[in-house]
Amino acid sequence: MSDPIITHSRPSALPVQPDNIPDELKALPQWVTFRYVLREDRQKLDKPPLIAGTGKPASSTDPKTWATCAEALQAYERQDLDGIGFVVTEANEIVGIDLDHCRDPKTGTIEPWAWAIVRRMDTYTEVSPSGTGLRLWLKGKRPKKGRRKGAIEVYSWGRYLTLTGWHLDGTPRTIEPRQAELDAFFAVFFMIATLASIITTFFVGNESQLPLFLRQWTLVSGRSQMIAYGIAAVAAYLLFFTIYRLVPNAMEPRAAIGEFDRAT
Repeated sequence: MSDPIITHSRPSALPVQPDNIPDELKALPQWVTFRYVLREDRQKLDKPPLIAGTGKPASSTDPKTWATCAEALQAYERQDLDGIGFVVTEANEIVGIDLDHCRDPKTGTIEPWAWAIVRRMDTYTEVSPSGTGLRLWLKGKRPKKGRRKGAIEVYSWGRYLTLTGWHLDGTPRTIEPRQAELDAFFAVFFMIATLASIITTFFVGNESQLPLFLRQWTLVSGRSQMIAYGIAAVAAYLLFFTIYRLVPNAMEPRAAIGEFDRAT
């Protein structure tokens, strides 16, 4: 998820609000905990999963290292931990969608492209531990190909995903079945994104310096910047036009006030 790059200390993650976490997830014994660690080789924070209680390394592919939600919460409250997470598996048919770098942690403002996806999926959505991203939870099966592109990641197996319980106001409090929406999302976003990246790489031969909003589709060097910008802009237009036609009021600005619910 949205991990700020740091050089010294651990960040302060949003405190977990367990009452807002969907009961469907709480009922499954697929929980781990995590603590931020700094990867010296990349100077970036990582969140390796930990076994609730022992604090030893957990694995997203080894059920023996998972725990119940209650056990994970108890470990989180008693130990020096930064949060909890849920391991997604194919058997559950639960999908998690990460939207990184789409939320201002100070104002709570959410980028229009992220709101378009949230509205289209219309399922339980919450703020990420860093406060700079969103995570959507839905029922369905993720296509075998394509799981990450730019600031968007989609996982349904072999991965643990953090949970904060900071429910995003205006979204359901339950995990909804959204297979048709998920299929359309993959068809629109990942196909256009991949095509733009391939075409741009063909013309430019390298990926490097597009602004963040265009970097979702491709990165370029300065050698053929005008060509790359044009390709990426067309891809972005097609994507947003399609999504906004499907999602009423997708461009409506959202204020920070009341955007998430804390446990009461």
